Amino acid sequence: STIAFPPQDKNAPAADKNQADFNKQLRGTIMRVIASFMNSTGGSLFIGVTDNGEVCGIEGDLSQLSEDWQDQYNGQYQTSTDGYELKIRNAISAVLGDFANSLVNIRFYKVDDPTDPSNQRVFCEVMVKAASTPVFYGGTRLFIRAGNSTRLLLNGDITSFILEKMRNQQQLHPLPQPVQATASVTLPDAPRLTELTGSVALAPPPK
Repeated sequence: STIAFPPQDKNAPAADKNQADFNKQLRGTIMRVIASFMNSTGGSLFIGVTDNGEVCGIEGDLSQLSEDWQDQYNGQYQTSTDGYELKIRNAISAVLGDFANSLVNIRFYKVDDPTDPSNQRVFCEVMVKAASTPVFYGGTRLFIRAGNSTRLLLNGDITSFILEKMRNQQQLHPLPQPVQATASVTLPDAPRLTELTGSVALAPPPK
């Protein structure tokens, strides 16, 4: 639902709750999911959408984009769709590499609330293509997609995965690929779902 705020840890000190942590969320959880899609059959990640399909919007992240002190581009992000995409792409290049960045397409959509015309929320779709060669997280760790979960490969599983990639790439008796279940996302009923193109300025939600 967000690139800035990880799910709350019930055991964390009160001061640490509801605090932006891009290392844990964007460069952590989200990059692992994207890497697992690349190492499997691809997939789409929706940001600004909860697990139950409710569009919560990405507007809550906007005020934090330039508050990430561990990002070398901190302070250069605008509160727009361009700024949001740039934040994600810089994280992909830093964690997964520039080649991985070429496998990603990012789109934004606006949802109008049929009961409240003034309530418009924007969510982001990160569409990930499958990679022909292994994509390592942080240069060392290999994640794959297993159903609707992200799994870290260890020991002999890494060797088996790389050999399978080589077989498929060289088309020498490729192993059968398991059929991936399509993730279902139910969006709220709305008369209009509009794709946003170009740089669109976004406003943070009212306090």
